[in-house]
Amino acid sequence: MVFCVKIGTKRNIFFLVPSWAYLHATCAKFSGCHSTLSCPSPLEYSQLTSTKVSHPEDPCFNSVRESELDILIAKIRAGSSSEEVFQSLVHEKACNTVQVSHNLVAKLLCHFKDDWKSALGVFKWAESCPGYKPLPESYDMLVDILGRMKQMEKMRSLVDEMRQDHFVTLNTVAKVMRRFSGAGEWEAAARTFDELENALIYTLGRTGQVRNAVHVFEVEMPKVGVKANTSTYNSMISMFCCRAREQKDLDVLRDMENSSHCKPDAQSYYPLIKLYFKTGKTDVCLSKLLDDMVYRHHVSLDLASYTLLIHGFCRANKCESAYLLFEEMTSKEITPRYQTCRLLLDEIKQKNWYAAAERVEGFMKKMKSS
Repeated sequence: MVFCVKIGTKRNIFFLVPSWAYLHATCAKFSGCHSTLSCPSPLEYSQLTSTKVSHPEDPCFNSVRESELDILIAKIRAGSSSEEVFQSLVHEKACNTVQVSHNLVAKLLCHFKDDWKSALGVFKWAESCPGYKPLPESYDMLVDILGRMKQMEKMRSLVDEMRQDHFVTLNTVAKVMRRFSGAGEWEAAARTFDELENALIYTLGRTGQVRNAVHVFEVEMPKVGVKANTSTYNSMISMFCCRAREQKDLDVLRDMENSSHCKPDAQSYYPLIKLYFKTGKTDVCLSKLLDDMVYRHHVSLDLASYTLLIHGFCRANKCESAYLLFEEMTSKEITPRYQTCRLLLDEIKQKNWYAAAERVEGFMKKMKSS
């Protein structure tokens, strides 16, 4: 099912709102939505995560003991606030014996699909249980419940939590956009779309969906006018570096360096620095990268940068470069980690560089005494 939504008079956003949305498959179908978004090449939600919550018709879904479900439902009073629901479950001894599982949470959310207060309270209780972390699908179910019940501020708060935990999926984007547009909040829909599209890149890269991440980054985002931010560029660079695709990394980095709305930070260069150490390109390639970083784009080396470089040069048997970096960072009053000093000291002792070893040892003694 494809929809199209107009955001104000200045912008049209096109995206796919999938008819296979998880909550619709798990619960009875909710009321029709008013939003419309289309996307030229849909990303299958099943590709975004390798773990799925069972559907009601699946045998494992019904494996949740009805007694456990009944215990939890019985402790929730109709009309209670989400905080009251949460507190009642936390302080009820009988609930402490319940084994929280993904299927149990899915069943509870389905049961309270028309009662957002109970759904939110139950979800918060499940989150608080030791050893349990809700699936992205469970977050998406709650997002849809809150949005359908017009609890937009609470939906925004939950989505912010998902962004911080990197749980945003294509399904999240679809549900949030559908609910904002259905409520007539066009500006919020546009702003949230930008934020979630950028967050989606991280999720796609983390789950190994390289082709999908590239498609969203190179095709979808430019088409709908979403500008990639520094975090998005960094996610793409990291993803390509993990797969040793150096040229793609450099292309993305150059694109960011030439961008008018965002610039690289120190983290933009970490993956390439690691890649060059891994592939042994520690002379021309690494030198050029660092020159561009420091002198062309005025990105200062920080503690993490110096640590990465000193460790890399030590392992590459280039102690002189490592020691020069040690001197440089200490002259800037950037204190190296003790482990970094220990590694450098061991390496320069093997080279019989007595003066340098004495300098590092003296610095380490000061660190211990301070």
